[in-house]
Amino acid sequence: MKNDELEKLLKLNVDDISPDPMTAEEKEQLKRAVLAYQPQKKKKKNRAVWGAVMFAALILFSVLGIRFSSTIAMAAYQLPFLEPFVKLVATDRGMKDIIEQQYVEHINITAEKDELKVTIQEAIADESGIILYFESNQDNVSLQSVKTKDGDVAFTIIGESLSSEHPRQVVSSAIVELGTSVSLQNQSLVATFTGKEGEVDVPFTLKKEIHETKWYVVNDSIIVDHQKIFIDKVGISPLRATVRLRVDDQNSKQILGIEKLALVDENGDKWGTIENGLVSQGDIEDEITYALQSNYFHTPEHLTLEIGRIQAVPKEETAVIVDFSKEKVLKQPSYMKETLHIRSNGSVTYTTKKGKNGATINYFEDALDEDGKMLSIPRMRGEGTEYTTKQHFTVDYDENKPIVTLPVRSAPLYLQGNGKISLY
Repeated sequence: MKNDELEKLLKLNVDDISPDPMTAEEKEQLKRAVLAYQPQKKKKKNRAVWGAVMFAALILFSVLGIRFSSTIAMAAYQLPFLEPFVKLVATDRGMKDIIEQQYVEHINITAEKDELKVTIQEAIADESGIILYFESNQDNVSLQSVKTKDGDVAFTIIGESLSSEHPRQVVSSAIVELGTSVSLQNQSLVATFTGKEGEVDVPFTLKKEIHETKWYVVNDSIIVDHQKIFIDKVGISPLRATVRLRVDDQNSKQILGIEKLALVDENGDKWGTIENGLVSQGDIEDEITYALQSNYFHTPEHLTLEIGRIQAVPKEETAVIVDFSKEKVLKQPSYMKETLHIRSNGSVTYTTKKGKNGATINYFEDALDEDGKMLSIPRMRGEGTEYTTKQHFTVDYDENKPIVTLPVRSAPLYLQGNGKISLY
């Protein structure tokens, strides 16, 4: 959609946008969103107004929510810079709250080196980390690091998403996690980006107040299908809620993962897992932290954590063992009905049937040699049809140690039942 079409979109009468009557407050918010764009319209280059339009659009989507008419939604979805945020607000209730509360910080700082130009447009920060929204003039530009100017804070880049390409612009977001507990407010930070044409540092400072995480110490457990799960604590920050848990080593089954977690208030409103972004960190056999949508800006009378769809397998059937020199499977769990094709070059191939809603089963993520040393799996790939998926990966193993263990990391086996625990 061209710039004149964007202007037409923003000039629409607020009463025409939604099929339901809008409140006076909603009308005022929408007008402010439109006005945020209006002063910049006469500029010839749309790049200069990028941040203002993006923020206005975020507020607009937040105000209209699910009442946004299908006609307008489809038109907005075609705008290269709005597409990521339509998806974001639609899939993350916590992010919608952040926008409504104007917790987004406008940065709009550009740095350029050689042929690479990057602009950090917006940032959302709390005590758990930062999400940076940035624009670049090249494809495949990625955030490599975020540091203080003194380099004394450890940050981890844990994902990039929401890319939207345009002939001259690429908009992405990068999620940054703090390695130490430190306040980012008024910190002088440097973000380093790399692309095809080199590297550039973008200095920026977060000036908005950073809200503290709300911690709920649980120290309790639930039992599902005779298996015990300990919930240590729950943290709720603006960006996400986190649930820290671990399993009882006396369980008869090995729990592989939990697919459904949700915070539920007294009215039955749910904040579930994040669809686009970090799902979990850590090892469930030791301690794992799951990320949920945040209800930080809500104050329910009661809040409950619900846990369900827990993947688990018998402890005696937690891995496949293969001998690459003989191209043979030495041990395979009874629940795994697929035929594994093993080759001496380290190749492993198997075909699985798709589950409900087209879900793909991927049993493996890593490999171990005879000494328990982690082996490299350079690349995994899947080729799907309507009903099946062919999985293939290659293990970089030592020919002198051809017997390799492939731990089962996911399986379509679930505990019977669900669990819940009250936070307050």
